[in-house]
Amino acid sequence: MTANRGIIYFNTGTKHLVRLVVSLFTLRQHYTGPVTILETGDEASVDPLCKIFADDRLYNIEVKRIPLSKHRRNSAYVTKSTLWRHSPYGVSLLLDADTVIVGDPTPLLGWADERPRIVVTRFGKWTTQQPIVANRIKQWTTNRCGPTNHAVPQLVKRALEFPHPAVNTGVVAWRRDSSILQPWAEVTRAGWRASFTDELAMQLLMQRYDHTLVGDRFNCSPRYGQAKPEEVRIWHCHGNKHATRPEWSRVWLPHFDRVIKGNVAGVKDWMPLGDKRLGVYLAGQAG
Repeated sequence: MTANRGIIYFNTGTKHLVRLVVSLFTLRQHYTGPVTILETGDEASVDPLCKIFADDRLYNIEVKRIPLSKHRRNSAYVTKSTLWRHSPYGVSLLLDADTVIVGDPTPLLGWADERPRIVVTRFGKWTTQQPIVANRIKQWTTNRCGPTNHAVPQLVKRALEFPHPAVNTGVVAWRRDSSILQPWAEVTRAGWRASFTDELAMQLLMQRYDHTLVGDRFNCSPRYGQAKPEEVRIWHCHGNKHATRPEWSRVWLPHFDRVIKGNVAGVKDWMPLGDKRLGVYLAGQAG
């Protein structure tokens, strides 16, 4: 078993910084271990990140600069599939910044420390034959994605012909020696033209590599989730709807209000930055 365990976040630019503070603040109600923010070094994010680092309520946090994979599209998604190379932990749990932690997330770290050393979370009851998921998978051919050594066309065909659980990579845990990680990075990079390319690559590769698949109580969509609310440990306010759509705002805004009340990481001084949806919400509150 690996004692070196921790949670990582990935940030590039300023769009998700307020959501990152909310996620960190909720995380610290349930987890006291180490956290690392892997940051691509956008100049506008320096001051908010310094304030996050300095807030005693958001303790034991390291900020580590990493390179951004440069592509004409989806650079952040391509970079996301390489975070295992930059994480300082032998066992890592990756949380998207738009998550809200309402229970202990550490079982994911424990499961990742066991074979097959990768833990992926379901997205509701969707499968690869659900139209939205199937259309994303079809992008591999329609968007002229690049060649790989992983027989991706066969994996695409199989995913579309047989229903496999749909996954969401907003919550993923791994041990650094998991056999799927290098292929994940390679297939994600080859598919950079496709939307959500890191998720698409994981969706396809899961057919070939052993993995632990857990239900959506560890990655629950406010709209599409199937877990009972009282069983949810991690909400995922995906799609930039956190402050303006009822299903999402019911989950996210109460925690945001607590952050504002306590001025956690000095958010009153710098929000909303690049978060346009939050800006719309704040303008409506002021009016």
